[in-house]
Amino acid sequence: MPPPNHSECIESLEDQVRSLFAALEARSAPAPSPSENASVQQGLRSKEPEVFAGERGHLEPFLAQVDVFLRLNPGRFINNSDQILWLSTLLCGVAHQWFYPHLSAVNPPAWLTDYPLFIHQLRVVFGDPDRIATAKREIEALAQTTSVANYLTQFRQLQMTLNWGEDAMAWFFYRGLKENVKDDLSRSGKPTDLETLIQRSLKIDNRIAERISEKKRTITRSANPAPLLASNPPIAPTTVHPSSPSALRVPLTTAGKLDPGNTSGAKQTTCVSTVLPQSTSLQIVLSSNQKNSGLVKNSCLSNTSPNC
Repeated sequence: MPPPNHSECIESLEDQVRSLFAALEARSAPAPSPSENASVQQGLRSKEPEVFAGERGHLEPFLAQVDVFLRLNPGRFINNSDQILWLSTLLCGVAHQWFYPHLSAVNPPAWLTDYPLFIHQLRVVFGDPDRIATAKREIEALAQTTSVANYLTQFRQLQMTLNWGEDAMAWFFYRGLKENVKDDLSRSGKPTDLETLIQRSLKIDNRIAERISEKKRTITRSANPAPLLASNPPIAPTTVHPSSPSALRVPLTTAGKLDPGNTSGAKQTTCVSTVLPQSTSLQIVLSSNQKNSGLVKNSCLSNTSPNC
């Protein structure tokens, strides 16, 4: 039996040791710090909430915007006091007048350093004292007036306040829909659970909106049809000017009437315009000599002449 190769054994042992150290380092690697998570979330751009002026009906939407902003910026504020001071910059009007005197109070309230207590105090002062009763009245009167999407937005706000069971909320959601949406739901079978009912109502409403848009486009096309090309273009009128006007001269009376027998007296020129077939115009110049008159008179035997 040949002696073992010591160099190969040493290399094998070194490889095993390196593998064990790598496994230990992977197990003992620290979890990502909150600052690292915050740096990742800094890529999410968030718009600051709109200001709150103390309107009773605007408090809950304002607090919802504040909550979203804080979730997207977890590392921006160190403690509750920083959050309260930042939120105070969004107060104006009556809300501003209520908050700022407390900053200089000898014994400041506890909610100035406790964010949940501060939000509770805002609801006590500017919120609806009986939000549940108000939400009940609003959901009973809620009805779809535009799209299902807009109706759903109002419905979701009341749903969060009431926190009722799914069956009750599905009943109220269906009751407030437009009749044409209800008709389509009844033909396909009305869903019993709320989320399926909502999704199907949204699809039906979108199809109805598309169909209305198609009808409008059809009406517009029928009201403004495309111009048709004429198979036979119109023939321009032709004016015939005789080379010998004397051949077309006819004697007239002083009143402008034809008088073939009168050839003496003053000279009168009369323009006769006759419309011939195939849009051809023939202009005839008539002249006659009138007695006891030295004037040249122009008369029109037809009001279709351009000289009349």
